Amino acid sequence: MSVPGTEEFFLILPPPRTRNIIAVEINNSMFSELQKRATHYPNIVAVKGDANNLSQLLNGLDVQFPVVLSLQNSLGTWEGNYQKALSEIRKVAERKRGEVIISVWRQEGFKKHAIDFYNSISALVGEPDLEKTDFENGIFRSKTGFLSKWWKPEERKGIEKRLGGRKVKEVLGNVFFILHVSYT
Repeated sequence: MSVPGTEEFFLILPPPRTRNIIAVEINNSMFSELQKRATHYPNIVAVKGDANNLSQLLNGLDVQFPVVLSLQNSLGTWEGNYQKALSEIRKVAERKRGEVIISVWRQEGFKKHAIDFYNSISALVGEPDLEKTDFENGIFRSKTGFLSKWWKPEERKGIEKRLGGRKVKEVLGNVFFILHVSYT
């Protein structure tokens, strides 16, 4: 099941425009899957590590004019301090005159879409725990402990403020907020 309003937000980077992709993952099982998928593409490198230390992870790699992506609400399921992650993302993009694109779930769409969506992916995240899910604040919890945050307007403004830079575009979909920032 897809969530209404998300279909138009796919970013496709054809090989001539994408020289290299560096994918960072901290979670062991997710990294294992990432590694398997990355082997099918000659220009993708999977890096096991904590993106809260992104500038250190990329140290020594040839990174020029990066486009740092945090998509599909990965910020809402972040392992660790998401504010530190945003600072690291900014540091990498700013130093190398790059860009940042972040998409997160909007709290305003939580009540209408969250439970149906998570039920559709329960094999991945576990069965919804309706007693521990906070519908007012956009916090989903599953019975396996999976946690996902959906972001309020003031929290999204905080993301924008922490990233700084020049706002290229902002998109408010039914359930997604997408922010594109440039440091050029």
